[in-house]
Amino acid sequence: MNALVKQHASLEADMRKAQQAFCEEYPIKEGDKCVDGDGKECWFKCLRFDSVTSRTPHVIVNYPKKDGSRSNRDLHAYTGVTKIEEE
Repeated sequence: MNALVKQHASLEADMRKAQQAFCEEYPIKEGDKCVDGDGKECWFKCLRFDSVTSRTPHVIVNYPKKDGSRSNRDLHAYTGVTKIEEE
């Protein structure tokens, strides 16, 4: 039984490494200005996984305040985001 627990811990560590590598290689970085699937501008915050076994991350963004500046509220972008190329 102890061998099974060690193997399970090893697999979880590998999954965490794979999730971390995915986040590091993601083309959109924190602070990049984006547009969500509904056409609303936002700022990319991070990717979050529900658990070690999750294969799909949640895209977390900050939408603008009424004055147009970046808010501090972390919200889930359900429709995904596309980076705005600034010139």
